[in-house]
Amino acid sequence: MWRQFTMAMGVYEGYALFRELGGEIKVVSFLRPQGLLNIVGERPVISIRKGDSLEEQVKTLLHELIHLSSENWRFWGQHLTKDDPVEMRIEQETEIVYSCQPRFVEHLREKIRSARYQK
Repeated sequence: MWRQFTMAMGVYEGYALFRELGGEIKVVSFLRPQGLLNIVGERPVISIRKGDSLEEQVKTLLHELIHLSSENWRFWGQHLTKDDPVEMRIEQETEIVYSCQPRFVEHLREKIRSARYQK
């Protein structure tokens, strides 16, 4: 249980930073990767794939928010492959947060729904 709590804290830390810096969610049409975190100026922009289901988009958003946490900041700007230990850990954290934080997941669903209608 403690491990799940500390994993959830990483995504909340990433989300707090995302909001503090005026982060933006973009739903875009592209094939690969599933999601992308860019820093534009000092503002984080998370792009998620338009063709994915809402649930996959939420998981992608969670994944990218975990990348923003202080534990992962040193990997910004690096392209990590799916078999990289950092990516594998972040993917594991994503699944745990997705299954254990239903109110936060619902909040992110609403953010994605709103982003779908913005230009």
